[in-house]
Amino acid sequence: MNTNTRTAAARAFVRSLNILLKFARMYDFGHPRTAKQYAIAWTELSTAIGSSGDNEAGLLLAVSGDQLLLDGTPLESAAAERGFARMLSAAGIASIHFSPKVTRSEERRVGKECRSRW
Repeated sequence: MNTNTRTAAARAFVRSLNILLKFARMYDFGHPRTAKQYAIAWTELSTAIGSSGDNEAGLLLAVSGDQLLLDGTPLESAAAERGFARMLSAAGIASIHFSPKVTRSEERRVGKECRSRW
């Protein structure tokens, strides 16, 4: 996978993750909207990380002030990204590493734990 494709998929994943966490807060994880958004986020994460093992490092989402960093590179600083950065900071989360070895059930468990912090 080329770098531009991976970056676009990773940015799409971050947007989907933000939406997923908002849906989980509003509806809970069992709601159909949340389940659909979870499937979208998982697909985008899988695309960003790659399934062929070509990206063993995974994906690192970090927060610096009200700026989101994706593998150390700042994301555009629109209102949604700044709000997501503030939400992560308020929850005491400085970074999240998405390993290429994580399973769907593990990610779902972590998502529920994160949701309980907000």
